[in-house]
Amino acid sequence: LGTVLDTYRAVFRVPGSAAFCAAGFVMRLPYAIYPVGLVLIVSAQTGRYTFAGALAGIYVAANGVGNPVLARLVDRLGQHRVLLPATAAHVLGLLVLGVLIKTDSPLWTYIPPTMLAGFAFLAVGSLTRTRWSYVLAGRPELSTAYSVESTIDEVVFTLGPLIATVLATQADPVLVLVVGGALVAAGALLLRPQRATEPPAHETGAPRAASALL
Repeated sequence: LGTVLDTYRAVFRVPGSAAFCAAGFVMRLPYAIYPVGLVLIVSAQTGRYTFAGALAGIYVAANGVGNPVLARLVDRLGQHRVLLPATAAHVLGLLVLGVLIKTDSPLWTYIPPTMLAGFAFLAVGSLTRTRWSYVLAGRPELSTAYSVESTIDEVVFTLGPLIATVLATQADPVLVLVVGGALVAAGALLLRPQRATEPPAHETGAPRAASALL
């Protein structure tokens, strides 16, 4: 056990690694809060379980579309330039959705802000993994760092639904959106100033790698 712990400690001896890893965890936690939370919020407020499930699906689909778009911007501009604008758009979508739900607005009006919130939520795991690959380039500890990231993912998807369920059933359901937005904003504000561990942006006009999709 001691050897295993020493292996994991080694990756956090790199200056700044613990800081960006912690910020990424905070910002990433809502990944698992929103899908469950949206179902619980909408079903609790409207009693429409079918629409609640559809809205959660719309959020996930919008996030899937937005991730590669935002990733391209991060590659071109750098993480620090994209973090705050994307997070602001994400939080705006959540706030508008929360107001619409609390004011019993027509169900169709929930869709645009949900799409905005999903589209603008950065793939935080990718941001932290690229930082690990930058600060540990060519070092054997990199595989351990990726193991840390996988563990964080497991923790996120264990805690997130629990947090969403407790907030939605034991407090005001819309509080799920407030807490999620606050975590994303806090994580972004913590991560943005950490420039020493941020991979450099790709210059405009630099040779482009072949499409991973192809």
